[in-house]
Amino acid sequence: MRKARVAILTGGPFAEHESSILSGEAVKRALAKTQYETILVLIKRDGEWSVSPSELKEAADLVFIAMHGKYGEDGTIQDILRQANIPHTGSGALTSALAINKALTGRLFRTLGFHTPRFMALEKSDSGSFELDFDFPVIVKPVNRGLSLGVNLVRDPDELNSALEKAFEFSKSILVEEYIAGRELSVSIIDNGQGEFIPMVPVEIISRSSSFYDYYSKHAPDNPELVLPASLTSEERNAIEAAGLLAHQAVGATGVSKTDMILGEDDQIYLLEVNTIPSFIETGALSAAALGHGLSLSEVCERIVEAALSRN
Repeated sequence: MRKARVAILTGGPFAEHESSILSGEAVKRALAKTQYETILVLIKRDGEWSVSPSELKEAADLVFIAMHGKYGEDGTIQDILRQANIPHTGSGALTSALAINKALTGRLFRTLGFHTPRFMALEKSDSGSFELDFDFPVIVKPVNRGLSLGVNLVRDPDELNSALEKAFEFSKSILVEEYIAGRELSVSIIDNGQGEFIPMVPVEIISRSSSFYDYYSKHAPDNPELVLPASLTSEERNAIEAAGLLAHQAVGATGVSKTDMILGEDDQIYLLEVNTIPSFIETGALSAAALGHGLSLSEVCERIVEAALSRN
């Protein structure tokens, strides 16, 4: 029987390009240890594909999307593949568009009874005329970008305008969000596409060079420190895993997700965001969580492929 052929889609025309390449290369290394044949497909910064969608349909049975943020994780690439009738891993276009929009997911989580930081969503035209109903420090972030691009911690009002300008470089819509003091945790979920969900071991993320886990601390060679498993009581761990699972289900994610949250100093769990395409690098939170659950990255990627093949 012929091996299934998996095209790994990476790169992209936006700022997440390099990180997406790292993820794609990690997926290729992981799938090299499995039964699948692989081909790496690069979307260049100018938007050109190394293998066009029409060629891709003939060259592969499935596309493994290893692209982050705008274009890769916001439903754009999912819609392109759907229109070309090419099966792909992970969530579909509508789920992806919902999950990457931090304002929409924040409101959804609140409606479902979760705690979230208070926030205000702003358009560029609003940036000079608004009042916050919560105190500094605050987090300023683009509404719909990945990998913490454009995210800044603002400790006092004098720093706010500069942080707004930086965030608006990445998105037309941004959030000014209440800073929650506490421990940053992530929960990764893998599902088989048929309703079986596996929460991975909660990971605690400790940045050594800044007071929060921003883009630069994620990609610095000595950052972050991932504590695995996170030091939690059994009650805390059960609650955190349940929150990650419910967030995965609430946005309709399939294949894989990673939910970031804060265990606040008030002992409440605050949901921050859901990533439908978390980083696949071997030193990332998903890989660490999987190892803590007894799964290698190869096994994780294989399960993601199997779930997509099963759905299609």
